[in-house]
Amino acid sequence: MDIFLTLMIVGLVGLGLMAVPGLGRHGHAAHAPGHTGGHAGVHAGGHAHIMKEGVRQNDPGGASTVMPTLSPLVIFTILTCFGAYGYGAMVLLHPPLILAGLLALLPTLITERYLFRPMWGFLMSFEGNPASPMEMLTFSEAKAVTNFHEGKGLVEVDRDGRTVQLSAHLVDDQIGQTVHVGDKLRVEDVDAAAERVKVSVL
Repeated sequence: MDIFLTLMIVGLVGLGLMAVPGLGRHGHAAHAPGHTGGHAGVHAGGHAHIMKEGVRQNDPGGASTVMPTLSPLVIFTILTCFGAYGYGAMVLLHPPLILAGLLALLPTLITERYLFRPMWGFLMSFEGNPASPMEMLTFSEAKAVTNFHEGKGLVEVDRDGRTVQLSAHLVDDQIGQTVHVGDKLRVEDVDAAAERVKVSVL
């Protein structure tokens, strides 16, 4: 009986550890309008993450096709189910250990295949895509979210469908030009390392 309980615990701990990296991911909140320096307001969005081994999203219709590989996700799922069914068989039927294992095998495979595998595929369909390179913002439209002072201010742009606020400064020949909140600007250059853009007045 102890061996089944141990397998179930190992499986649950493994699944829990696989989820931890995703829990540590997070998106950065956009800077407040009064802040003209610092980093980009929004990075690639955080999300709950489950390792993708064993799942390949290559169906032409957009559905997830689950590959029958023994990925860590599959292994820990099987351990959890096998331990749970084996433990349940021992408690309810009191069979010999080997028989309890045999009784647990079929429901384990069925549960993993028809319950957990589709569930993992469904959860992974919500996994965020990485953000495009910041350089892709070049020549895109921006909007001032602060008044510019000495050619510097804060703008917002659309990046991968998300509104991102960035520190900005005007191109050299427009530094003395007045920019108010809501004015339309154009991104002329991107400093990805500093997460800052150079803009011009439209």
